[in-house]
Formats: sequence, C-alpha cells, structure tokens
Amino acid sequence: MPLDEKKVTDYLSANYPGSTAARALWMWAGGSREEIEYKTAAQEQWSLLWAEAKKLQSATPLPLVREALFDHPDEEMLFGFLDGLAEQDFSEWRETARLLLVQLEKLAPDFDLQAIWAASQSLPELTADLYLAVIASTLKGLFSGEHRKVLEERFQTLKEGVQIPPPTAVADGMQLIVLPVIPELVVFDDKSQFGDGAVKIRALLKAATDSSRETLMPVIEKMPEYIDNLRKLATKSGEKELEAAVSGIERQLACLEKMANGEDPPAVENISQACVHLIWCTRREIPEASEEQTPAEEESNTAGGSKQTNNE
Repeated sequence: MPLDEKKVTDYLSANYPGSTAARALWMWAGGSREEIEYKTAAQEQWSLLWAEAKKLQSATPLPLVREALFDHPDEEMLFGFLDGLAEQDFSEWRETARLLLVQLEKLAPDFDLQAIWAASQSLPELTADLYLAVIASTLKGLFSGEHRKVLEERFQTLKEGVQIPPPTAVADGMQLIVLPVIPELVVFDDKSQFGDGAVKIRALLKAATDSSRETLMPVIEKMPEYIDNLRKLATKSGEKELEAAVSGIERQLACLEKMANGEDPPAVENISQACVHLIWCTRREIPEASEEQTPAEEESNTAGGSKQTNNE
C-alpha cells in the first residue's frame, strides 16, 4: 500500500482536533509540550506537527500512528500507513512477518516461552516501532483471536527480560520450527532436493544435545554449507518468502554461534514490545463474558502510551 501521509494528517485532524487532544497525543508519542505551536485550525495544527515529526527528533510518525491506534484499534487507514511505511523502509517486510506468523502458529496453543524466544531470533534487529510496522497487518488476525491473552502474557514476560535459554533452545527452534515451515511457505520445484537437505540439517541439529562447545561447534562449522545449498534453492525458485526463511535460519545460526562463544545473543525486547503494542492496537475478535477496557481507556495512554518512544 502506498504511503499516504495526507490521509494520516486528515485523520489526526478529525480525531484530535483540539489543542488538548493534539498535545496529549504528541506527548504520548514522545514529544514535549514546548514543541507544539498551537493553531486554531486542526488541519494547520497537524500539518505543522507532522512536519515536525518527520524531523525524527522527538515524537515521530510511527509513535504518533501507534498511539492513535491505541485509541482507535483496527483502524484500517492507520494500519495502511504502517504497511506503506514498512514497504518503503523494509522491502521484505511481508516475508519476514509471514515467517514469524507461521512459527507462532506452530507453537499454539501453549506458546512455550523458550520456543517464542528462539523463533524471535529468526528476525532482523529493528526498533520496536519499526517491528510494529513490519508485523502489523500480517499478525493482527492471530493477535486479536483466541490466543490473544496468552500471547500478551508471553510477550510481556519477554519484554521485561527473562533468563536466556540454553543454546539448545535455538537449535531446537531451527529443527522443529523453521525447517518444517519452509515447504509450507511456498511451493517450489526443488522440494525433493530441499527435503534431502532438511534431513541432513535435522540430523546435525539433533546432535546438539547440550550446551557444550563439543556438541555445538560441529553444527556451527557444518551448517553454513547446508544453508548455502538452501540459499541456492531459494534464489533459483525466485520466491521471496523462501529467501526470507533461509535468512531466518542464518540469523538463528548466528545467534547459536554467539551463545557457543559465550557472547550475549541478540535481545528480543524490541520485537516483544512490538507484539504487545500490536495486541493493544487490535480488538478481540472473540467476545468474552467480561470485556476488558480498551487500550485507549486503560493500558496505552496510562501505563504504556506516555512512556513509549521510537527508540525502544
């Protein structure tokens, strides 16, 4: 979807027309009161604020749209803006988001915490707000459905920091999540050849039975050869989703190598924060007997909204 900033400023002008509302949204998005030059006309006010946001110094476009979605969950136009921004800044966003979606679907309904952590290692490192743009439309159905509550609990826990799982959790994630998922992402001509490679990769990963270097180093040393073969299959197929899946395995392997060398693995707080935010940006599709307050009424603009910035 093309990026249409005029639609966003029109929407903000209509929904936050007064100086009090404009100031509140601006400050929730990380801006300061002193940056606002009050104008009588809402359209003029938001045109100036949007121009200020594009300077990327305090309140910026993504947090503004995020905070507006907390107040107006599932607003199609705002989600369309996130899509457009992700396409503009991160060209493979659909494939990357799809890779996370299919991994999470494999983990339902329990959503083991270590498995989610391992799946998150298949993603590139981004800010929380850019993650939100990347995953928004692809994951909104899952995050507003029957698994909403448990997913929020899991990602809240990851966001707050957990004890880092052992390296074998990453090896298990590669073996049990990403590899079986690849054929489901896309149909490609060399599926049988992929299957042969997948058998070898699974056997190699199964050998990583503990966190010792003796079991991890053979995986780390041999895996690049297998991944290179997968990369060739992906390039030959021309399927972007397949290429994204191979990239995900490469990132998980890089994480495994860091852990084997005693280094800290990539943090998952940003993607976890983005997933929590996406839950706040959506409405529950399956009603409950006792409906909770909307994010705008409770979570976002009190506990979360005023504290979030685009630098999370």
